[in-house]
Amino acid sequence: MIIKIPRPIQFLLAFIFCLILYWPAINGTPIWDDYAYWFQDTNMQNHKSYLSILTNFGWPISVSIQKFLFGIINKNYIIYHLISLSLHFINSLLLYRLARIMKLKYPFIYFLLFLLHPIGVITTAWMIQIKTLLCFFFGLSSMIFFLKGEKHLKWMLLSWLLFFLSVGSKSASLTLPFILLITHYRLYKFKKIYLIMPFFLISSWGAFNILKSPVTKEGSKRAEVVSKTIEEAPKVLSKTEPTKKVKVTKKKQKTKKEKKLNQKPLEENSDASKVQAALITQFPVAFEKENEKEDVNTLLKVDFKKMSQYFHYYFWQSLIPVRNEPVKGLNFDKAGPNELIHIFFLLCLIFIFLKDSALIYLLAAHVMLLPFIGIIPAPFMSITWVSDQHLYLVLPGLIAFWMRVVDKINFKYIAALPICFIVFYSIKTFEATSFYKNQFTFYEKCLEYNPTNVPIAYNLAFARAINGDLIASQHILNETIDLSHSIPQMKKNIYYPYLINLYFMVNRAFGIK
Repeated sequence: MIIKIPRPIQFLLAFIFCLILYWPAINGTPIWDDYAYWFQDTNMQNHKSYLSILTNFGWPISVSIQKFLFGIINKNYIIYHLISLSLHFINSLLLYRLARIMKLKYPFIYFLLFLLHPIGVITTAWMIQIKTLLCFFFGLSSMIFFLKGEKHLKWMLLSWLLFFLSVGSKSASLTLPFILLITHYRLYKFKKIYLIMPFFLISSWGAFNILKSPVTKEGSKRAEVVSKTIEEAPKVLSKTEPTKKVKVTKKKQKTKKEKKLNQKPLEENSDASKVQAALITQFPVAFEKENEKEDVNTLLKVDFKKMSQYFHYYFWQSLIPVRNEPVKGLNFDKAGPNELIHIFFLLCLIFIFLKDSALIYLLAAHVMLLPFIGIIPAPFMSITWVSDQHLYLVLPGLIAFWMRVVDKINFKYIAALPICFIVFYSIKTFEATSFYKNQFTFYEKCLEYNPTNVPIAYNLAFARAINGDLIASQHILNETIDLSHSIPQMKKNIYYPYLINLYFMVNRAFGIK
């Protein structure tokens, strides 16, 4: 006799299981952008108004929610993590609801595949990514009410509002109107096309706002200033005699001087207080230039090499996420045979599923990828390259595609295959959540995946220095600079001058008396 568990109990059990998987990250401390754009951001302070956020930020909705939460919760980080996990669970429920509306087969399995997929870890465990969770929540809610609004205008009005909130939370949903257009065509053959136009108007506003906001302009100017000094960094480095490298291992016994230097944070260490003051500026003083002309490029830019690489990476990462380090930093130079084979593979899929709903899901996923492949230039998309939170809004389409493929396989026990993937995803999710305990683990795992990732190397060395561990910071910088001599592409990164400047500062710290 088979015991049937009520659906609400199944959802409750799924949430408890998800909470267990995410437990290693629940007590995690802030990392990277959590500091700069939340817990140490002056915009979060009481003297800053919500009006200034609405007028100065490209994503005013999510930043306003961050400010509101900070005013209530302050620095109780565990609560932020629980809010993010709850949002991820709610998003999974919305996806289940959408699957029921669209009459997808096995909607509960679809729900579990998304809920337990390791791609969700970076979005859920990294506190600053609440903007991605909010963008997804408002965007998917908008789509659900859009499907209702085709018959009742009041639901369509709510759909427009929710899409506005989604775009205002993060620009990842800018291409959603194209998916709604395809959906509308399949249902009504453009008979109510006027209902789609507000979505495109809101999307256009979002794109304009993100490019023209003062925060984006500041980021663009800073990126331009740094990029123009790239050629100077190797020249200055070659003229400077590097200090003797210090290899740090667990077995090595530190000298009394080193222990004294590293046992306290720098701000408490009188010997390094001057270096601390310079480090916290986080700007490459040695390469800074003044009076640079501001130039924000708003023209469309299509790089087919990078497009093919992004499509290849995200497509297979959605199915077989073997490696789930937070930031991959693929550091693309040119497309290779794998990307060319993948393009041919996609063309074959288009031919095979030409008249099947699987093609719609595949197309929808790739449409949602467009904001992340550099078509619209933005400084924040040119630093770390591939980070798996970009796949969060893309994942529903790719999962639906694979579920449809499974459904078309004529095999008696094929339904067991998604169950196997649920188990696999759960294991990888539990493994990945441990990467978010603190910023040091976060950066170290990223560098294990790709030691050539200059921004990550800089951030790890900077974090170690600020924490008082100058020996470890020097070791990281030396290793990265040595690697850059054999891989010149690293020197073209806009963060390379930052790294060189930090290298000089840390080395000078050992000479302060």
